[in-house]
Amino acid sequence: HKHTELYNFITLHNIHVMAVAETWLDHTVSDNEISLPNFRLFRRDRVGQRGGGVCIYVSTTIPAKLRPDLNHPELENMYIEATVGNQPHLVGCFYRPPSAHVDLWLNMTENLDSVGMQQADCQKPLIILGDFNVNTLQLNNANLRHLNGICSDHNLAMQQTAPTHYSPTGVPSTLDLALVSPALPVKDCIAHNACISDHLPIVLSTSIVVPSKHPHTREGRNLRRIDMATFQ
Repeated sequence: HKHTELYNFITLHNIHVMAVAETWLDHTVSDNEISLPNFRLFRRDRVGQRGGGVCIYVSTTIPAKLRPDLNHPELENMYIEATVGNQPHLVGCFYRPPSAHVDLWLNMTENLDSVGMQQADCQKPLIILGDFNVNTLQLNNANLRHLNGICSDHNLAMQQTAPTHYSPTGVPSTLDLALVSPALPVKDCIAHNACISDHLPIVLSTSIVVPSKHPHTREGRNLRRIDMATFQ
């Protein structure tokens, strides 16, 4: 079951935030059906057509909130704001369909421009994860030139990994990417051979310290004025 495999993968690799592109979710699938223990779910489904959609799971040890104000109406994307070590981070999930028109890159530029123009957000570390359907192994790829230009203009570093997808004939391609701002201390970015889907998941590791335990409350009573004779 894919749901169980996803949770096992998250647990095995100690993942705190997971972005999923092309979820194929719609209004007929409730949050409870796809929830994961000790994780909050944020989602943005495609409307009016089958397929597409994005979602983000965040560990309950990390304060997080949805940022719908940063979504673009013409893109399949979403953002959350997650606070780690008193530092707010913006985490985005992005899906680009293989047949997307070239105007999509203009929309992405417009979206990142709007994020950068908000004074409250421009200093926050930014991470964008997703399926860009751009094969970074083909250097003469026009879509790759567009994406490289966007990364350059917005000071984002594209984290390179091994291939994340193989065609039925075995041709490799790297379609699933992580774009990060310089403020994020990246340790590594690795594509893992896990049978969650026909794309290999990538794991981005940072040197950020994340709380390992869920917060809990202890209650106590002051016993200094207790009448022990009555108590007995």
